[in-house]
Amino acid sequence: MDARNNRIVMGWGLCLFALACLAGSANAADSRMTAQQQKLWQQEIKDWQYTRQQRLTRPDGWLSLVAFAWLPDGSSEIGSGDDVDIQIPGGPDYWGTVSVRDDKVAFLPADGIGILINGKQQPLAQLVADHQGEPTMVTLGTISFYVIKREQLAIRAKDSQSPVRTRFRGLKYFPPNPKWRKVARYEPHPPGTTMEVANVLGQVIATPNPGALVFAHEGREFRVEGLVEEGSEQLFFVIADRTSAKETYGAGRTLYADYPGLDGTTVIDFNKAYNPPCAFTEHSTCQLPPEGNRLDVRVNAGELKYEHELRATKKLSAE
Repeated sequence: MDARNNRIVMGWGLCLFALACLAGSANAADSRMTAQQQKLWQQEIKDWQYTRQQRLTRPDGWLSLVAFAWLPDGSSEIGSGDDVDIQIPGGPDYWGTVSVRDDKVAFLPADGIGILINGKQQPLAQLVADHQGEPTMVTLGTISFYVIKREQLAIRAKDSQSPVRTRFRGLKYFPPNPKWRKVARYEPHPPGTTMEVANVLGQVIATPNPGALVFAHEGREFRVEGLVEEGSEQLFFVIADRTSAKETYGAGRTLYADYPGLDGTTVIDFNKAYNPPCAFTEHSTCQLPPEGNRLDVRVNAGELKYEHELRATKKLSAE
């Protein structure tokens, strides 16, 4: 080999070595922080965990869910009685009648029981569903219901005195793990791309899928598909991993990440992965992890199984 070719080969070798070093530095940057950065990050995780629990346990949070029912066309009686069409635990046997026509919902409350519609007593009201804007709240004492749309219209009811909420035992987490704070490369999809995502109701819904995040962990490359959640300015992820149905909730966990900056990267911190509402209540409509978001690795970071689920699992095993 002549001197010129030798210099070229050496040059390429140096370039490849430099690129490898840069890649290694980017991956290492996920976990290698200065003592001050580590301290700030640990406080960030602590603050996030506090806020997470506050949101979950507020009077109208996910723990207050007590009922979910599809709304058929026509009229449906609603209340706590055995002979109504849609049951809400608690309150009077008969709340009133809900009528659906041409995707519009009206509610005629029963007389003399003090039902409030958006804080006021009304003889008849049109109910705004959540896909149309801020949903109309129908309230009686500690119980309220409103209309949602999940491919079709449904009633969702909440009670601030739900036993799931009043007997809540707190959340537990893996110890904060900086190795699972990942700098990820964003790979955008063509505008308008959707992904079919199943939910716990058995529905499969085409969900906006603007792009994926690609990250490295212990020498392997992983990819998670991002979704768009209405009202959020972040990418939303539903994931499962090798801890699912073991240390963590069996139907997966959820987390958010900011859209990428000008360099095409963002941070996805799996220490902020948390249980969906269906980990706490059967009355939710949680999405399930898409096939591409089932990671063949133990993500030992983020929220653990809720304690009541662990007890139920042990009881079933004993039986």
